[in-house]
Amino acid sequence: LGSAVSVNDAGVLQAGDLVAKTGSAVTLHQIQEFTELPLDELRMVRDVVFTHRGAIYMYKIASFIRFSGNHLEMTAQDGSVIRVQSGVAYLKRPFIPEMVIDLQVGGANLANAG
Repeated sequence: LGSAVSVNDAGVLQAGDLVAKTGSAVTLHQIQEFTELPLDELRMVRDVVFTHRGAIYMYKIASFIRFSGNHLEMTAQDGSVIRVQSGVAYLKRPFIPEMVIDLQVGGANLANAG
């Protein structure tokens, strides 16, 4: 008790000589690059965030299927599917037709934390 909490030069949160909590940084990737990520990085994917026609979309990823080096499908917790195939990204939400994600306006990022 009474120890000051600080962040050391390595970015670790400490209370005196004890480590109070550690965590890892979030890494952002362009959505069209995601088919090329190594399997160990894909396993760390937690969120997909992108802007499409002025709206911000955010999905928690539950699972993924890599069909090939240029075809990947990620399923969100709500059942939505984000598909990246040959550099084009698609979003299929439950009960709504699939749409092409506009990668030119606002960009799209996939975040993995691990």
